[in-house]
Amino acid sequence: NRIIYLKKVRKFERISNGKKINRELFAIEEFEDINKISPITQVSGLCFDENRKVLIVSSKPGKWGLPGGKPENNETAEETLRREVKEEACVNLKKVFPLAFVKVNFPENPNKSEGNIFYQGRYLALVDSVDTIEKDPVTGIKFKRIFISPEKFTEYIRWSDASELISMAIKKLREIR
Repeated sequence: NRIIYLKKVRKFERISNGKKINRELFAIEEFEDINKISPITQVSGLCFDENRKVLIVSSKPGKWGLPGGKPENNETAEETLRREVKEEACVNLKKVFPLAFVKVNFPENPNKSEGNIFYQGRYLALVDSVDTIEKDPVTGIKFKRIFISPEKFTEYIRWSDASELISMAIKKLREIR
């Protein structure tokens, strides 16, 4: 019987609209059912192509991020990631692996449906195919997408935990390939 084992990687804090948000990054070492981590309010993926380049997307000039979004209609985290990557980047995923979770403690969260403590999933995914870029069917936004080398990841992704995430993804990629 395997259990979920999360290894704390880093704790960090940020201010959003004058409100303090505490965040903790956990690497997933082993898991049985990732959906037991709850509530998952957002997922994003480090999606690698066959050339070991990672997909990033942009809906605003100069602002890049990982494809992802919020679960809809009782989706699992993996279903959410697959849908969001398809909507935002027009990319189909072959395999998806849980990589890490960010535990968010936001006592003054204005989004009461999320609560004060919630989780954001980070996944490693392997790209199956890349389609012609289209507008996101939900937002109507036509995202830009590029595949970049892992060495350039932190130049584009300005998250507090970006360097830890790309390091974990590269390590996991070596394990599964």
